[in-house]
Amino acid sequence: MQGFWDCMSLWKLLLKGKKGCHVSSCRVRRLMKKKLPQAWRKSAVDLEDCLKQERSLYKQAKHTYAAQWRKDFLTVQTKDAKKHQWKSRKARDRFFRLQQMKQREEARHRCCAQSKGSTGDLQAIQIEEHLSDGTTSLRTITDRRLVEDGCMQETRHAMIKHERRHSPVHLQVSKDDHVYFWPRNPENKGSKPHGLHNGHFKAAIQSPSIAYCDALFRNIPLTTGFVPLQWQNLMNFAIKKKPGDFRLSKMRTIQLMNSEAQANNKKAGRAAMQFAEAHSLIPDGQCGSCKRHQAIDLALSKQLVWDLLILQRRAAGWISNDAKSCFDWVAIVTMLLFGLTWHVLSSMFNMLSFATRRICTGFGDSKRSFCPPSAVPFQGCGQGNGAAPHLDLGDTVHHSGEDICASVQAAATLWLGGIRATGGAINPEKSFWWLIDFEWDARNGQWRFCRKCSAAPEFDLKIPGLYSDIEPLRRLEPDDSERTLGVMLSPLENHNAQEAQLVSKGLGVPHLFGKQVYKHLEMILRHMLGGTKPGAYMDANLQAHQLETGTSFGLLQQDYQNTSILASDTWLKRVWKELESLDMYVAFDSPALSLRWHHDALLIDLFIDLEVDQDDLLWLNWCRMFLQVATVSDITTADGRYIRQCIWNGFRDDTYRTPYNWPRTVRPGRPYWELWQRTLSRALLPSHGQHHPLLQPLGHWHDNFESWNWLWSPTVGLFHREGAAWTHLALAGSSTISRRYAPSGSHSGTDSLQ
Repeated sequence: MQGFWDCMSLWKLLLKGKKGCHVSSCRVRRLMKKKLPQAWRKSAVDLEDCLKQERSLYKQAKHTYAAQWRKDFLTVQTKDAKKHQWKSRKARDRFFRLQQMKQREEARHRCCAQSKGSTGDLQAIQIEEHLSDGTTSLRTITDRRLVEDGCMQETRHAMIKHERRHSPVHLQVSKDDHVYFWPRNPENKGSKPHGLHNGHFKAAIQSPSIAYCDALFRNIPLTTGFVPLQWQNLMNFAIKKKPGDFRLSKMRTIQLMNSEAQANNKKAGRAAMQFAEAHSLIPDGQCGSCKRHQAIDLALSKQLVWDLLILQRRAAGWISNDAKSCFDWVAIVTMLLFGLTWHVLSSMFNMLSFATRRICTGFGDSKRSFCPPSAVPFQGCGQGNGAAPHLDLGDTVHHSGEDICASVQAAATLWLGGIRATGGAINPEKSFWWLIDFEWDARNGQWRFCRKCSAAPEFDLKIPGLYSDIEPLRRLEPDDSERTLGVMLSPLENHNAQEAQLVSKGLGVPHLFGKQVYKHLEMILRHMLGGTKPGAYMDANLQAHQLETGTSFGLLQQDYQNTSILASDTWLKRVWKELESLDMYVAFDSPALSLRWHHDALLIDLFIDLEVDQDDLLWLNWCRMFLQVATVSDITTADGRYIRQCIWNGFRDDTYRTPYNWPRTVRPGRPYWELWQRTLSRALLPSHGQHHPLLQPLGHWHDNFESWNWLWSPTVGLFHREGAAWTHLALAGSSTISRRYAPSGSHSGTDSLQ
């Protein structure tokens, strides 16, 4: 039946066109392509005959065949109907989440269409009024013009009374600056299509007098806040975020500005960035929009932080959130912190506030223009603004994932509240989080990530969405990878996700393994020698690995065949394996495990010298990590002659002061302590004596008093550490068999004891 309707619609449209009426050419072409490609060649008389004939055929078919056709159609639909199946739970959750977001978006548009009045989004404000008696009062303003004036007044007042920590940068454009800037800018980018473009200014610098005039015209807005009339015309242009995705909701709208205005914006952005770097206003973790910083460095930092959590078995909540339209919601007042003056900001934001905008499409530039609903510069420097990239800028060792859920929720609420306070928002579709925790696998002797079903399965991290609706944030499994910073990352290494992404795009790398090894070496050398934030994370990982393996060499200098079983699976371990296959090693000067006695030695080195089995070495290292010991001196008595009884029996000595930050662990079972005792006997003891005397007693101590909680002197008595002071305990009584000590009431510092 639809075919008859299409044919009748086509004949009607063509008849209207023959009579001179306006018809939709797109609809005509679509119907002709679908049914009758040559229909437009018919005359008006033929079109009327075709319409009459089509109507008679429609009536006959409706009377005779309509019921049977409908029945056949439903039968075919029923047979072909299939239950929608998703490949994974993640895909199913994403489908339902997108449906919910679509419904909320439609509801929001309906509400906005009903409630939005002539005054736009902002209905009223409150301003302070200073009375004659010296007091102040709040007055509510609802008139649109007065609302705009009040907002401008409050903004200027905030600018004036803002206290600066450092003197601002007074920007000026000299002739030399102007001549230096233009040759480095592409001729066909960065300016609106009407008026003077970059090519005119690149050619004008060949004339000293014209270059001087252009520099003077650029300098006036920076020093006075004036906005030239030719700057107040912007062109909006939508670009694709992802190749092949032409949906308007998935495209980014940028603003093409006047070439001179864009040059001033870029100069202001560079000055703000240089000011922030000189005064240490940029966090170490900020890698975007900064020179000598790359997105891959931030990706490496994320991976190294996850590796630190693995090495120390720390529970953590990791939230990855996407700030929606961050360039459009930059707070104006905060720009004063980056050294920009009021005149520079006034010139930039007044241009955005008063500009007339047009839209650039594939069919040409729009003839109609539009202006902002308000002249008040609330937030934002705009996509396409040359200054935008520069202006947009607890201990859980003994806690489980369930213990930190409240802290994670509080941190998320605080962070999102700060973003919303400056006009921003979080896009829940691009945001997600992991609850990282670990559990001991006694069968394999290794720690592993907890799955969602075993780590706070009923906890939902809730955040305000784009439209202030509280909704749960998507939680991922430890091995669920998401694309961040251009690569697929997850706390638990998932090579398949990144490999699938690379293969789908085509690698185009001559030798993938060689390229990868080269980049790994380049990152290690650049960050470790440059003292960067990723270098600090890398050094922390190396020290944590050395404590974990218990050897005297750094991780990248060890023999992979001997100690790889002791190391957790991290990025550095994978690089270590690559270098081992090429017979290479990298050495760095980093703190080593200290030996505190003469004739002292590391326990793992002794076990390796005994050539114990790899599995036995793993269990021995487990015992060592539980006891929190690394050297022979850590397990002996103060005179260096005997093994302490608690260490021999597998109980941790809580009175011992360790200089290291040991990871979380669990106590091994009895069979492994029997292995521990047998191996210590082979390595250190001449025989199974009652007090376990060492075959080679240790010599003199190397360390100071910081490693001890108790000190004893045969002439003075006993000392006990209490915080930063030492309490003296004198001998009570004259018995020499069972000595008793009592506090004498005197306290002293460490320096006086030495």
